[in-house]
Amino acid sequence: IKPRLAELNQLRQDVIDASGLGSFFQAPDGTVYHTAEKKGQWVDFTPFEIQRTRREGEVKGSLALKTAEEAGFVVPGLSKVK
Repeated sequence: IKPRLAELNQLRQDVIDASGLGSFFQAPDGTVYHTAEKKGQWVDFTPFEIQRTRREGEVKGSLALKTAEEAGFVVPGLSKVK
């Protein structure tokens, strides 16, 4: 598992290096991601995380839909039409 964890950590570091902390981006499936400093530590000691909105069928994601919408994103199937 250590090689896989090292690969995942490098991928996350690549995202942070490319976009910085506090940035948002949206995947083709509509999921919005946000790079942020971690609020706690578990087994993984990286100081940042990539949060995301919930996906269809999920109750909650690590990034609030309201926060993604305030950043200017529309999440297909989840955002309320105004």
